[in-house]
Order: sequence, then structure tokens, then C-alpha cells
Amino acid sequence: MLSEENKEPNTYKPNKIVGDFSSPKDKLRNHWKVIVALSVAVVVLLSIGVAGTIIYTRNNSNVLATVGDKQITKTDLDVAINKAASGDPKYIANKEMKTQILDDLVLDEIYVNAAKRLKITITDGKTQAEKNRLTKEAVIKRVIGESMGEYVRILYNKYNSDMLNGTIEQKLELKKQVEPIAKDLYAKLSSGKMTFTEAVNIVLTDKTIGIATYPGIMNEHGGIFGSKSNINYNFDFITNVSKMKVGEYKLFTMTLGLENDGKTPEGDAFIIAKINKIDKGEAMYLQQWIKDQKTKLNVKEFYEKII
Repeated sequence: MLSEENKEPNTYKPNKIVGDFSSPKDKLRNHWKVIVALSVAVVVLLSIGVAGTIIYTRNNSNVLATVGDKQITKTDLDVAINKAASGDPKYIANKEMKTQILDDLVLDEIYVNAAKRLKITITDGKTQAEKNRLTKEAVIKRVIGESMGEYVRILYNKYNSDMLNGTIEQKLELKKQVEPIAKDLYAKLSSGKMTFTEAVNIVLTDKTIGIATYPGIMNEHGGIFGSKSNINYNFDFITNVSKMKVGEYKLFTMTLGLENDGKTPEGDAFIIAKINKIDKGEAMYLQQWIKDQKTKLNVKEFYEKII
């Protein structure tokens, strides 16, 4: 019998525990901790990269603007200024003019981006300026919404009357004479008793309106508005028709533009309009669309670099 001293030592060791015996809740919690940590790391790295790019671009004296990945440089601006000068040695662009030309270069790039996105290809145009113009027109036609319909315009401005000499008081007096005619035409049009073509013919021939000596054409005193008429670019007109629904009629007043001298008001008018169709597009107004594109393309303009 072995003594206690001669007994072999107990060398038994328990098996090493292998595996994760955490509860499902702990596993899920740890899993989300890893995801959050990785997400934070990615955001930090991206922020550093973007900040670095912005700092580099802002500090790069040659870069005047960025539109998406496109950089517009001082060289680009100089080329555009030389084209604007058209070889005139006396032409000198001040800072305000340079700023406007830079804005135009940014807009050109915005339209180019939109054309690529919309798969618009311009094959016409001999010069780059002409291609830019055609690109702009094609893009606007696709992206800007439009309210289309019919209208009749009843002028009461002081310049279109043989009887009046042109004072504000006389124009207001003429407005009083014309208003009952406008309301009568509106009632007949909105009730379906008269067509817009018939209403335009009345406007063209009624001497009390004071435009008998201005026979004009259909689109001068009425007809269609939308893609076939420039009248929808009038601010008062757009403001009113943009709030109308399809099939709706509306009577409102409209201030027209200026005469060719750029100073004399062309006049005012009553407008009766009906909406036949609305195409919303990407935006109802060009300026709103441009603003949206500048945000989406992260447009930056560094005016302080212009000398």
C-alpha cells in the first residue's frame, strides 16, 4: 500500500469552456454596440474627408466655385470674360460683372448636370455658347412644371386709347369702363355660354375697351397659355394661375411689363383664365428648381477670391 507521500498527484483539469453562453439580450446589445461604433467611425472619417476637401478648395486660390465634382477656376472665368469682351480692347470687367459671369458659369454647369441625368443630348449648335443655350432650353422644358389653359386679356392701360392722353386718373377711369365688360365675359365663359375665341373677338372689336386700333393677334389679347405663349412668364399671371385647379376659371388683374424704352409701363389688364392641364415637373418655378439643384449638387461659390 502506497504511503500518502508516494501517491501520484491529482493531475485532473476540467475541460476549457468553449463558446459564448451570453444571453440573447446581451448578444443583441453587444451586436448593436459594434454597429454604432463602426457607424461613428465611418461618419468621422467622411467628415474629415469632406472638411479636408472644403478646406483645400477654399484655400486653393484658383478655384472660384464647385458644382458637384466640377471645379470652376479663374482660368474658366478669364476665358468667359474674354468671350464677353468679343475682342473689344476697351472692355473691362469690374468685380460685379465678374461675379455675374461666374454665376452664369455655375448655372451652365447645373444645366449640364441636369442634361446628363435626364439623358438629353444636344447635337445642334456651332459654338459652346449656343450649345449651352439649347441645353438650358431643353432642360427647362423637361423640369419646370406648367399650368396650361386658355385666357383672354382685356387691356385698360392709358396707352391703348384714342380718347385718353395718358394720366393715371384717366387710366383708372378706363378701368371702371372695362371692369363690367370683364365681369360679363367671365360670367359667360365660366358658365359655358361663350368660348375664349369668341371672347377674344369681342375684346378686339369693342371700342369702349379702347383697343380698336390695335387689332393684334390671338396671343396678344387671348388664346392659349403654357408652352405656346410667353404670357405665363408674367409674375402676376404665374402667381394667380399656379393656385388654380384643372377646370377652374378665374378673373384677376395683371400689371404688364415695360415698353421698349425700359421705363414706360406697358399697362394693365383684366385676365380671365381657365386651367385645362397641369404638369408639375420637378418644380413649378425656375428659381426654385435652381435653388434645389444648388443644394443637391452642393454648389459653393467663393466670391471673395474675385479681384
